Amino acid sequence: LAWTYDPNDSLVNRYCALIGMNDPLSYFLGNYNRFSYLSRTFTRMKVHVVSITPDAIIVDIDPDAVPTFGANGFIIRRSALESLNWKPYYFDIDMFQQAVAAGHNRIGIIKTEVRHLFCDNIAMFRRKQARRIRDYLYHKKNKRRTYKYSSVSPMKYLMFVLATVTVLPLLWQSARGNKHKPDKAWWLHPLACWITLWEYSRGTLVSFFRTAEYDRSEWKQ
Repeated sequence: LAWTYDPNDSLVNRYCALIGMNDPLSYFLGNYNRFSYLSRTFTRMKVHVVSITPDAIIVDIDPDAVPTFGANGFIIRRSALESLNWKPYYFDIDMFQQAVAAGHNRIGIIKTEVRHLFCDNIAMFRRKQARRIRDYLYHKKNKRRTYKYSSVSPMKYLMFVLATVTVLPLLWQSARGNKHKPDKAWWLHPLACWITLWEYSRGTLVSFFRTAEYDRSEWKQ
């Protein structure tokens, strides 16, 4: 249901845990899948709550509005996975959307937290955003990506751009998040959005001339 918030984590990791995602664009699109202290919900996509137990929220996912489940802390039956077209590359959110389309659309969202360390500093955050867009465009061009964003209104992308360029909506969001869960990491939000807009714009422009996976030769954990 959520990522573990630890006040001793790095600024970026605390920000990601608080907002409930690694990519601030997802907040505007609404397709995230972890509890956000900003929106006070785990997604803004349309899901049907079947039941709520002491341990889990049981939901049916709409095939036309699939949150980005599939990665950290996600478990799927092997029998369901084997029927999907995941080779030669396993893209987690793509596989979940395929599973939902195949009728495996009821899941349990466990009422617990999962430890997720995304990156330690802003420079690493920028590099990972650059990697995200370039890898996505490369594999999309080669018809390896299947996650459909058709249920997301183009206006949501425009709202992200306008909010980032004008800054004030981002500052308001930071203030609102800080009110719900006080932490100076909230004030990273405007910078994270600006980095995302810059890297996604640059990556898209470069893709008109060439596409390739992001160079990982100098990466270290």
